[in-house]
Amino acid sequence: MIELNSTNFSKEVLEYKGKVIIDVWANWCGKCKMFKPAFIEKAAINPDYKFCTMDADANQDMCTQLNVSNLPAILIYQDGILMAQGGIELLDTLLQENL
Repeated sequence: MIELNSTNFSKEVLEYKGKVIIDVWANWCGKCKMFKPAFIEKAAINPDYKFCTMDADANQDMCTQLNVSNLPAILIYQDGILMAQGGIELLDTLLQENL
């Protein structure tokens, strides 16, 4: 799983041809800690998608640019375009619908 930051975001997400699912989290966020194992499990059983994580505290400028205001946040990109953004329920919904 790729840990995103301002240095690699463009290459790993915006220039990537395919689907990218990003979990934005923070160490102090209880829901983030509870969600992390499920996110790792989803990544393991969905190899057609690129799963990434981004530490909100280490990337505050990126979170501002991406309009991330609640944690955990899920961002879904397709061929470099943001297709959906929301909470953890978004991941299950979109995977069930085959993104």
